[in-house]
Amino acid sequence: AYEPLPQLGWGIVAKIDLAEVQKPFLVASGYAALAALFVIVIGAFLFIRITRLVARWFEESWQSSLIVERSMDAVIVMDDLGVIHAWNQQAEVVFGFSRDEVVGRLLEETIVPEGMKQKYRQELERYLRTGRSAMLNRRMEVAARHRDGHEFMVELSIVPVHQEGGCFFTAFVRDISERKRVDEAIRESSERLQAILDNSLAVIYLKDLEGRYLLVNRRYAELLHISQSQVVGKRDHDYFPAKWADAFRENDLEVLSAGRSLQFDETVPMNDEIHHYISIKFPLSDA
Repeated sequence: AYEPLPQLGWGIVAKIDLAEVQKPFLVASGYAALAALFVIVIGAFLFIRITRLVARWFEESWQSSLIVERSMDAVIVMDDLGVIHAWNQQAEVVFGFSRDEVVGRLLEETIVPEGMKQKYRQELERYLRTGRSAMLNRRMEVAARHRDGHEFMVELSIVPVHQEGGCFFTAFVRDISERKRVDEAIRESSERLQAILDNSLAVIYLKDLEGRYLLVNRRYAELLHISQSQVVGKRDHDYFPAKWADAFRENDLEVLSAGRSLQFDETVPMNDEIHHYISIKFPLSDA
């Protein structure tokens, strides 16, 4: 660059090295490029990481939802206000309500019988107040209400789940009404059988393979002067001298070995007297 000075008759010449001028800018641009590259690498890493986490969360959520949906138990989720948030397919089968009919409604308006609503509210309020409830974290048998209004027995287990949005309750419900009917039929059948045995003048009993009494009739208990329940679980050696108890056991084992009905003449010491019985013994096999 040249600049004249007329007053002095001089001129000023200035020379500048272009490389020196560009150097700071080149260094700065290099740092900027490195920073940009770093940001791109980190961004790509975070993107891949987040994508994998989202994919795994989606897969786990999908698998959990699938498990719940295909569960053989009815699965119901409600919040701390008692509002239903989830209702799987088995819940539709058990209670007769579709998912669309119940989600967003109060649980007590749908499946809680009228006679249990007060206890239900008390237990919910108690847990929210104290963190304890007799209805949580255990299996219990309670009555439930179907969509058509009839009540039936269910096996119920409720688990509290605390999340950022509040407290939720997951209930696992199984219809046991059929099992209850079977149990009741067995009980009635057993009572009828016991009534027949108790009205017989013969001495009748049932033992297991170890010789323990499983059942005796009233006549046998009267001869021993004890209740029928006191005999159950005991052996002949608990009531008779070893000589006679050994003989009874030997006859029992002979019947088991033969696998058929056998008749014995058995002598039994009872009430300070010797009694003679014709005993017909036979094995019972599980059906």
